[in-house]
Amino acid sequence: MSVAVACAAQLMNAINIGACPLLVPDVAGTLGGGASSLSWVVSAYAIVFGALVLWGGRLTDAVGSRRILVAGFAISTAGAALAAVAPTAWMLIVGRIVQGIGAALAVPGGLAWLAVSTSDPRRRSRQLAAFAASGAIGFGAGALAGGILSDALGWRSVFVFEFVVVLTLTFLAWRLPSVAAPNKPAPSYWGAVLISAALLLLASWLTLGSKTGWGEVTVLTTMALAGVLWVGAAVHERRSTRPMIPHRLWRVPGLVGVLIATGLLYAAWAGSYYFGALALQNLVGLSMTSAALWLAPLAVGALLGSRVAARALSRGQSRDSIIITGGAVCALGPIAASYLSERSHAVLYLAALFLAIVGQVIAFIAQSDLVVTLVGLDSAGIGGAMFNSAGQIGGGLGLAGLAVVFDASTDGAFGRFGLGSYQGAFRVSALLALLSTTAIVVVRFQLRRHEALSHASKSKRHPNPMTDSDA
Repeated sequence: MSVAVACAAQLMNAINIGACPLLVPDVAGTLGGGASSLSWVVSAYAIVFGALVLWGGRLTDAVGSRRILVAGFAISTAGAALAAVAPTAWMLIVGRIVQGIGAALAVPGGLAWLAVSTSDPRRRSRQLAAFAASGAIGFGAGALAGGILSDALGWRSVFVFEFVVVLTLTFLAWRLPSVAAPNKPAPSYWGAVLISAALLLLASWLTLGSKTGWGEVTVLTTMALAGVLWVGAAVHERRSTRPMIPHRLWRVPGLVGVLIATGLLYAAWAGSYYFGALALQNLVGLSMTSAALWLAPLAVGALLGSRVAARALSRGQSRDSIIITGGAVCALGPIAASYLSERSHAVLYLAALFLAIVGQVIAFIAQSDLVVTLVGLDSAGIGGAMFNSAGQIGGGLGLAGLAVVFDASTDGAFGRFGLGSYQGAFRVSALLALLSTTAIVVVRFQLRRHEALSHASKSKRHPNPMTDSDA
């Protein structure tokens, strides 16, 4: 039971990601709003989670995993309650932001509890594997729950369901055995606050600009505030004695490039899934339950991608080649979807999304392995957190940008989008996946150049004695 409670943090996070895209048409019918504003129901959660999960991980080391897990579940409970009773679309988005804050604490708290709750390496490996598998299970369960509950009882029922489940998990997590905290100093929360606010303002700038015009005072002010906050966050992190990310990691060759590639690829997948779910309902004409049933097999695609990546890595294939291959396969999905229409069968949309998720997971696993290799095993924890943060932030900002592209070709009334809107969104998603592979190609050359320079430097410090004697 204890392991299941800790794994539930990742399970509920994945349910939130899988369920909400299916709710958007129903939310639009109840609360109104266009595509760019309603995309925030998904992107606000991802942005806040991505911005705060690093801080949550560092806070877990300072305070203790059980306490952070309980706090995360409690905050998520409050967010679900707020979303369930939201009278407006923006109040629903506030509820989603609160859920994102809760997840940013619960996920690292649950993972840390599993890692330190046993001294048996084999048991620890099994527990961490169960935590990882919870993501794929939760994604499929989220798609099913989101469609079936919303179709039968309305979109609010999904958040009522989450409220009941997470409230129960809060009490169960409180009863977990305590484990010793590493007693590391808590990181400064100002960096996390500034980064989160800057990211939300950047996404707001995209939404406001598409609605009111890019030259409006409100839009320009929002962009300026985002820039000021970014500068403030950078200055704070640089001067802080307790930064969220150790300064030395930013100087690791290739690391920033891999994180950029991760964000771009996750944005490609997030856009493909979000607009694929909408297309099944608004173009093909499926009910939310039918769309959910068609999307549920994507969880199998995630498991298949993980198996392919694990096998390729175990055979010694280079990580950059695996990432490039996965990114190319991911791009094929939205490219194929961009050629479909309202007359296309749902199975064709499923096939396109299946390609996208298989490719994304293949690349994602190899990217995570490459990040850990670059930062070293002694920094594996923070490296993994940076990797997950980059993916979530890229997905949130990418979806906000794609919604602007989608909204720009229509009058903004949700549900009146033509085929061209979906085709444009899918093509931009494919472009993001291809840009991700391009970033990895650049990283490959960067790492080879660094290796060559390091080899040349060592040769100068330790000259070949045979060459010296000949001279």
